[in-house]
Amino acid sequence: MTLSIIRSKPSYAPLAWDAEGRTHLLAAHGDGGEALLRLLAAPPRAPIVVRYASDPLDASDRSALLALAAPDYQGFDTIAALLDDLRVDLDGGRMGMRLYLAGSERFVWTASRMAAGFGLCADEIRREHCGSPARAVYCVHCKTIAPEVRTNVVTCPGCTRPLMVRDHYSARLAAYMGFQVDAELPGTVPAIESPYA
Repeated sequence: MTLSIIRSKPSYAPLAWDAEGRTHLLAAHGDGGEALLRLLAAPPRAPIVVRYASDPLDASDRSALLALAAPDYQGFDTIAALLDDLRVDLDGGRMGMRLYLAGSERFVWTASRMAAGFGLCADEIRREHCGSPARAVYCVHCKTIAPEVRTNVVTCPGCTRPLMVRDHYSARLAAYMGFQVDAELPGTVPAIESPYA
């Protein structure tokens, strides 16, 4: 009997145009702007809409370049503002729209979940993870999400349990699962490393 391993950690490919798209909606945050600029270097003839939220911690703001590259460009100071506008774009979308997302995993999957709510299927959404490998971690014990985790063990900000950061990813929650690391042997915590730095 062969056991198959279920892999839930997302895999990504560089963004590429979908030739069957009638309209193209591009949204990115922070380092994801580079992916959009690369994509916009050879645009299709179909209409293109670009939405970008700069990252205040990132010195290389791509807003000006994206505004030059796309006639229908809108910039935002926060991800929340970008997602509010993206909701309006998706609500007004028509059959044949393709969505291209680039940025942190949390941004990409939050926007993907929103798009699915407007009827876009997986084949109509392209995703590229850009920037920090830091993870959002969902505590399975208290349901708190710890953002920007860079270590293999993290203290939950909700219940203060030491959590082991797993490779199990939930697209619905836009986070990796975290389980109490010392549940069976209290106080036994492995060496803390920084694999997501």
